[in-house]
Amino acid sequence: MSTEQEFLRQEAGKEHPPSKEATKYLTSLLKRFKAFRSASDLMWRWQPVLLVTFLETYLQDLLADAARLDDDLMSESDQRASYQEINSARSVKSLADLMRFRWARNFVDSGGPAHLIDRLNRMGAKSYRPETSGHLEELWGVRHVVVHRSGFATQEFALRHPRLGATTGERIQIPIAILEDYWSASYDFVFTTEFFAQKRWPGLIRAAKTESPTENQSG
Repeated sequence: MSTEQEFLRQEAGKEHPPSKEATKYLTSLLKRFKAFRSASDLMWRWQPVLLVTFLETYLQDLLADAARLDDDLMSESDQRASYQEINSARSVKSLADLMRFRWARNFVDSGGPAHLIDRLNRMGAKSYRPETSGHLEELWGVRHVVVHRSGFATQEFALRHPRLGATTGERIQIPIAILEDYWSASYDFVFTTEFFAQKRWPGLIRAAKTESPTENQSG
């Protein structure tokens, strides 16, 4: 029996049950509340997805911008351009931008937050809070479950992230305290990475972004 059916059953059993009009109104109101709650739960679950997308995009853009100033960043990169990419490029600069964005994307895709933080540490970014890596790993795991499993926990997820108390086969719940941990860890990641980048590459002007390679090649 649904929540609204149980509520209406209890109301009908009272000494002075509601009229038909009132029952109809209550039914409509409860359905709206249920729809709102469902939409609210959906938005709540998708916050981690949006947060991970922001962090990945931020790091990719920063690395691509930094590579324009520091040739050593891509010194060991095995980037290659196809004949079609070379032929369609409007200039050598646009082709170089394409390869920088591709290298930055590969950097971001090379592993999870712990791996990325380790690589950034070796580059010189050494002030991340101790808990940031673990909280971001959990955030990445939540994003994967929401996107690929509609929010339903797998056995691997439940075992890997016991702090969430997830049950295999059931939709994960994210307490506000844990969501706040994700936002705090994300802030630490961006702040620490940005501080390191500005110190290592003083000429890096984050506000004045160049066009993306696709924009350079369009028109």
